[in-house]
Order: sequence, then C-alpha cells, then structure tokens
Amino acid sequence: MALGAVGLVGSAAASGATIRLCVQRFTRELVVPFHGHCVSWLAEQPVQIGHPGSAGPRGRAGPRGVAGATGPTGAAGKTGAEGKEGKAGAAGAVGATGTAGSAGAPGATGAAGATGAAGATGTAGVTGAAGATGAQGVTGATGAEGKEGKAGAAGATGATGPSGAEGKEGETGTSGAAGATGATGAEGKEGAAGATGATGETGATGETGATGVTGPTGAPGANEILFSSGVAHVGNKPEFVGVGALERIENEVQQIVSVAATYTTMRCFVKEAPAENITFTLRDNKENMGLTCMVEKGETTGRGSGTATLKPGDLVDVATPEKGTPSGPASFAIGG
Repeated sequence: MALGAVGLVGSAAASGATIRLCVQRFTRELVVPFHGHCVSWLAEQPVQIGHPGSAGPRGRAGPRGVAGATGPTGAAGKTGAEGKEGKAGAAGAVGATGTAGSAGAPGATGAAGATGAAGATGTAGVTGAAGATGAQGVTGATGAEGKEGKAGAAGATGATGPSGAEGKEGETGTSGAAGATGATGAEGKEGAAGATGATGETGATGETGATGVTGPTGAPGANEILFSSGVAHVGNKPEFVGVGALERIENEVQQIVSVAATYTTMRCFVKEAPAENITFTLRDNKENMGLTCMVEKGETTGRGSGTATLKPGDLVDVATPEKGTPSGPASFAIGG
C-alpha cells in the first residue's frame, strides 16, 4: 500500500510524529495495522517511521525477496451452455473388397505317443468264507410198487389109491372121476425189491381256502386315570388335585380326556391317617360327579364307587374335603 494513499506521509512530516506500520516479510509492502496490530499469519512485522530527515545516499539494492506462497485455486467457473449439434458429415466411400488369402498348407501329422507301461497285477483277493448249508430238499414221492415175484414151485402129486379087485372083464366102463386137487405148494421166496421210481412232478398249488370266521371281540382294556398332589401337601381346606399338582384355583390343575369312557370305581391314599372320615370327589368341567372315595378314620387308603361318564375334551380333577384332611401328599385313581 502506498503511504500517500492514506495521507500518512504528509501528516507525519507536518507533525513530526512517529508512524507505526506493518511490513509484509515476503512482498516488503507497508500496510496499516489491523486494529493496531500486525497480522502474524500474513507474515507482517511492525515498523515505525519517524520524521523524515534529509535524504542520504541511495543504498545498494537489497537481495530479491523469496517468492510468496501460491494463493488458493479459484472456484471453477460455471459450465457454458451446450453448443448446437453440428451437421452430419458426408458418408465415406465404400472401400474395395480385398482379395481372398491363399489357403494355408496342412500341418504335419504329429508322431504317435509311446505306449504306456502295463500296470502291475493286483494282489489276489481273499477267498470268501464257505456259504451256509442249504435247507434239506422236500422228500420225493413214494416210488411205484415193484414187479410181482415168480410163482412158487408146483406141489407134490397126491398118493395113488389102492388097486380095486380085478373084475370080470366086462364092457369098458365109464371113465372114473378125476382125482382131488393136490395141496397148494409152499409160498415161494419174496422177490427182490423193485428199483425206486422216479420222483413225480410237483402237483399244482391248491386253491386258497375260504377265510375263517372272525373270532369274538376281546375283552376291553382297563381304563384308568391317575391323580396326585406330587410333593405338595393337601391341607385342612378345600383344594384341587391334578397330576403332580395341588392348587386352590381349579383350572390350574385340570387334566384333559381324550377317550370317551365310563368310570365306576375310585381309590384314594393319604400319607397321614385322618382323625375323622373324609371324602374326595371326582370333578368334571368344574362340576362334582357321582364318583367319590372315602378314607375312614385311622386309615390311609380308601375306596369308593359310583358312575362318571367322561367325553373327549372334558377337563377332570379331584376335589379335597373342606376340612379334616391331615397335611401330607395324596394320590387317587379312577377305573372302569
């Protein structure tokens, strides 16, 4: 900045006052302090200018200062509007078709590869174990009867009867009656057995016999449902027993039924004998059924009878008496 531009030189010369300015180290320009201070990041240093005296001889020119740092790149200017599309150039002439190249000579046949060496003979496999003896075949049919043996020898001739008295020669008489047949000779020896005949062909399979009559229906299996308090103790108050569970709220112990059945007996057990007779009742869908079980005074087991017909989907449990039940585990069973 020129000093005359702000009227500092003239005023300093007129008043004889000292002027405080800043000089930039790189450009050697004098600048006015900013709020009375030189700006360090602009490499400004303070300098004071006194009343000017008479001009002395001109000193030698100082060395050239170091070039200042390059300023930041300015922001890019806005992109100019796109120019109009130029006219299409004229189509180039079609080039001449090149001549076809000559066919290449066939390549020489490659030499046959050498025959590979024969592979080594594999070791013989281990002889397998002998198979199990087959089942005995079916006995063949009885052979045909052998030929009849030869006839035995003829029996001996019977003894000659005594000679009759010689009669007068008369006319030729009629022929005498034939003599009686001699006794049958002894039976000859049995002939040798004939050779066994060849096995006949297997006869055709007979037709399947008629299906037998269906047997009677078996007796129905036993129906039983078990209940218990588990490790919980029944007490002297009304409660409900499920399977390994005991609660004051009935729907927390109810058990579902999957098969329709009618139950007529009930058994019960308490660990401690009661001081009075107590009765347990089967419940179905939160209603008392006609099937109960009583444990008599001084006993730990009891029985009962009645009728309870259950349907698939019913919810069952056992209700304890309102009072008189000694503290301890309990279990129950109902049967058909």
